[in-house]
Amino acid sequence: MKYFEGDIYLYLQNGEVIKCLDRKIKGYTDNISSSIYYLTVSEIEKLKNQNITSITFSISHIDNWGNKLSKTNHTAKNREDNTTIAIQALFLE
Repeated sequence: MKYFEGDIYLYLQNGEVIKCLDRKIKGYTDNISSSIYYLTVSEIEKLKNQNITSITFSISHIDNWGNKLSKTNHTAKNREDNTTIAIQALFLE
């Protein structure tokens, strides 16, 4: 099984970084891992006005008994300049 682990960092077009704290709220259903990260109102406002250029995160590989086998770090780069539109639509603005 694979799980998100640790904080997630959102890198914005203007150089700012939003750190999403790992609150240990996780799930795993039908071979899909999920985690919940909270954003403040001011962080949401930033996301409405600045495109996300990349996101960094870690994934842990866990065996069936809950033992951590490995942890890998990843970066997802944004290939489009439209995250502000998606965030605005998400919050109905």
